[in-house]
Amino acid sequence: MVSVSRRSERVAEVIRQEAGRIILSKLSDPRIGFVTVTRVDVSADLSVAKIYVSVLNQKGREGITLRGLESAKRHIQSAIGDSLGLRKTPELIFRVDPGIKHSIRIGGILNDLARERGEEEPAEPTADEEGHSEAAEEEEEESEDDR
Repeated sequence: MVSVSRRSERVAEVIRQEAGRIILSKLSDPRIGFVTVTRVDVSADLSVAKIYVSVLNQKGREGITLRGLESAKRHIQSAIGDSLGLRKTPELIFRVDPGIKHSIRIGGILNDLARERGEEEPAEPTADEEGHSEAAEEEEEESEDDR
């Protein structure tokens, strides 16, 4: 049973990388702006892959971007199929990843609370394309140094 889970994880990672590459370099649809593939969830039988994307600098345009991705789905699926080498390529479903937007909202709330209390606002963490923050990376480095 472990091998199925591991295989799903490997397939999800290949899909994440390939979908990101294709969206960034191969699509010219004006509805698709700056999109980052944040994660992919693959069903246990590899028949469905939910691709979560973050739409940056396009407030309120997530729906338009998703429609653009839907119209390019066959092209993306075909290219992913070539990379995976599976008999059947998973059906792709695009979703907006609420995680980054949620993190930004919570950060704003915390900053508001700090301001109300007269505290100095903490520096806002920056996140890279995959949603990793600099603060989390610094904590990781510190814990590695402690070993």
